[in-house]
Amino acid sequence: MKKRAMDSASCEEFLQMSPPVGRFTTVDHGGAPYTVPVHYVYLDGTIYIHGSTCGKKGQNVLANPKACFEIDEMEGLASFRGGRRLHGKHNLPQCHCLRRGPASLTTGRKNGKALDAIVAKLTPVYKGTALPDKKVETTGVIALRADEISGKQFPNAT
Repeated sequence: MKKRAMDSASCEEFLQMSPPVGRFTTVDHGGAPYTVPVHYVYLDGTIYIHGSTCGKKGQNVLANPKACFEIDEMEGLASFRGGRRLHGKHNLPQCHCLRRGPASLTTGRKNGKALDAIVAKLTPVYKGTALPDKKVETTGVIALRADEISGKQFPNAT
């Protein structure tokens, strides 16, 4: 394992801490990557993303399930001027995690647990409130299970 590489348990822990936004990448009909920022939840080893069933990310998943998800967290930025680092810091504390695997898009009541977790995370004021049937039936949920998970951590500023 590389010196700064995170093991899968550390990546799982980082996903549980859940930075609020991640980046989800799919492959479009022409074979080009398509990356968008998304709100998500991590539940039972799966990343869940909600959205429209007719949007581009959902349509890409239906056509090609290959997908990738990335989250990161960084404490500040290093400052450079004229090619020289200011303030003497070489590595600022940061962490990122990458998951690759097949994604699927579903709708309906089978998404209840994922939608409840999304609501609890993103709009906690509605936590525990029953979602209207029409909303549940028309909201798509993308599920991403990982074939591969990796991450790096730079814990100390030096």
